[in-house]
Amino acid sequence: MIFKAITNGHTVSDKKRLIIDKKIGIFEDRFFGSPMMTNTHFRPLVIGSLKLCSNLIQGPLAGYSCSAMRRLTRHFPGCAYTTTEMISAHQLVHGKHNQMRYLHKADDENIVSYQLSGRCPDILKQATVICEQHGADIIDLNCGCPQPKIRKKQQGSKQIENPEKLYDLICSMRSATTLPLTAKIRLLPSQQGDNKTVIDALIQGGVDAITVHGRTWQDNYDVDCNWAAVREIVQYSRVPIIANGSVSSTAEAISVLEKTHADAVMLSRAGLGKPWLFNSILNQVEPQITPTTKKRLLIEHLSGLAQLDGEFKALLQARSLVKYYFPKLSGLAPQSSLEQLYQCINNHDSSETSISTNTPS
Repeated sequence: MIFKAITNGHTVSDKKRLIIDKKIGIFEDRFFGSPMMTNTHFRPLVIGSLKLCSNLIQGPLAGYSCSAMRRLTRHFPGCAYTTTEMISAHQLVHGKHNQMRYLHKADDENIVSYQLSGRCPDILKQATVICEQHGADIIDLNCGCPQPKIRKKQQGSKQIENPEKLYDLICSMRSATTLPLTAKIRLLPSQQGDNKTVIDALIQGGVDAITVHGRTWQDNYDVDCNWAAVREIVQYSRVPIIANGSVSSTAEAISVLEKTHADAVMLSRAGLGKPWLFNSILNQVEPQITPTTKKRLLIEHLSGLAQLDGEFKALLQARSLVKYYFPKLSGLAPQSSLEQLYQCINNHDSSETSISTNTPS
């Protein structure tokens, strides 16, 4: 059997890949046992036909939440499910760009939600089918992205401004699958309408749960989340509501659940470089993650990226990734080979503030 790097066509035999994995320290053991969930705020969650282990969810992260990142959570039980990067339904259906980075789900991944973005009911319907064929456990529609380039396409947070159109999109997706169907939204600015009309459109269209980010599309991330508005949605909705926005610790997760009475909490950027975060929140302990463990996780992450995108792209992403595992580090040389980079990481003294590599001439 041959493993094929998804985007660049390189092949590596299973035997050679196993040798490489052993060489760089890839590991399959779990670091933590099952979360105890002694706090009443944390509990199993049901979305549609899925019974999930907890009510903590890894949200989508553009540029990051591919399979290489998502599968790291398997070492630390406690994450209910992970989410793909946002996938363009149009590009997926028409094949304008290679979408395999977004579609790929590793055999050892747990439950994964595939997040789509689109504005055409028929295209979203076809994209839903494609995602299910590639192993999706949940299908999600992005109705919350605040980026101008997405809003100009009448996608993301622009869609909650037209509940009737939103209803049509959800109905079309619902007709294509029996999988749990969800949507991720932001709050409407007060002058643009009532959040309840958006919730009605989503529920009547057939969603099984809704993620609500506690800001409007106009808000910067330094603006506090409006948890009172999220609580009003929770009280109104008859499907589970997942609260999202600026949650990165046990105390913050508990606070959000208490303020909103939401059914679950979604963490996104806080999980970068910290795949143990969900387990530690549920167990309500600050884990003692050794530098050696962080190095091994970073190497596994980079190895996964290389298998998805090829070595060159993995090296380019290494510079931005390393700061999440080792915030004080800098100085990665993106033109080094992965083998050199792995050696530098393994040999690195974690008390230093940079990783230096011998750049090939």
